[in-house]
Amino acid sequence: MKKYKFYNAMLIIFILLIIPSVLAAQLQPKFKLGGGVALWDPPGESNFAPIFEVWGEYYLSYLFSARGTGAYSFWGEDSIDYTHRRVTVDALFHPYIRDEINLGLGGGLGFYQTQTSIENDQDDGTLGLQGLGTFAYQPASAVLLELNVRAILPDINESSEITWQVGGGLVGEIEFGN
Repeated sequence: MKKYKFYNAMLIIFILLIIPSVLAAQLQPKFKLGGGVALWDPPGESNFAPIFEVWGEYYLSYLFSARGTGAYSFWGEDSIDYTHRRVTVDALFHPYIRDEINLGLGGGLGFYQTQTSIENDQDDGTLGLQGLGTFAYQPASAVLLELNVRAILPDINESSEITWQVGGGLVGEIEFGN
């Protein structure tokens, strides 16, 4: 009987030592920096315009991350030039992370500002919401192909039209941590 108690105690100690190590390896926080170019459907009559983005993403765990994004876009419509800037913060859930593939779903808040070339036309900016879906394929350590789709409601105080952004292309990425 003492023999089994000893083995049970050793098994419990082994489990208590190994499981936290395995979980720590999987849940160790990491931080990524990236950037890319996307096409989006800006408000108004323009069909698509380029948008340039940089982001930082902090993985809170293996399945959850927080992403901060800064974006800049410009386009012309009816002899008026537009400039768009936005800063967003998103929470992402990653239901599938295997080998080189990573899927993310989430959403968040953003600050959106659009200016025009019309004299004395100044947009103070709006607070809006967005939904975000990402698909990333990473065949190499510093380069990945990311496709993201955003549904953007640029002003939560008005029922303004939802704009769409579809991005993709090669993205350079720097990763800190495991």
